[in-house]
Amino acid sequence: MLHVATLLTISADHVEAFPNHFEASAYIGVLLLGLSVACVALCVGIIRLLALAWYAGALIQVAAVARFVLARTTGLPGYGEDDWLDPLAGVPLGAIALAMEAGFLATLMAAFAAGGAPPPTDPAAAGQASARCRFLRWATGGSGVTSRSICSEEDCVSLRAQRGGGS
Repeated sequence: MLHVATLLTISADHVEAFPNHFEASAYIGVLLLGLSVACVALCVGIIRLLALAWYAGALIQVAAVARFVLARTTGLPGYGEDDWLDPLAGVPLGAIALAMEAGFLATLMAAFAAGGAPPPTDPAAAGQASARCRFLRWATGGSGVTSRSICSEEDCVSLRAQRGGGS
């Protein structure tokens, strides 16, 4: 659940930064608040094992990083910053947010590079295998889950059948 913790940190960071940014430029404040709400919604999607949440999360984090960089380089309409740390009361919120957003993207790319992919969202598959078993199979690259306290044999057989691995 590292991604969920990362998204919640991003959300909290942007809620904290919202008032100052809204004062400087209303639309930037609204974007930060929207990002916070989106991160919480993505957490729900990731917990429910919806593949769309992972892809949406990637797009949203890329947009957030782009907004951060553009605001400090070329500037945005009616808004620009020159402080890359974006400190609030001595806490570098901008640097924290940027690190979390990059971290979310890096771990997702590492999972794809390792041959993993977000868990399936097929409703039939969701009914055939427990969410924990599906997640663990995805997280381990399908290498097998042996603990019966985590995943029943029936769930694992169902997953192997779905993936064309037989029984």
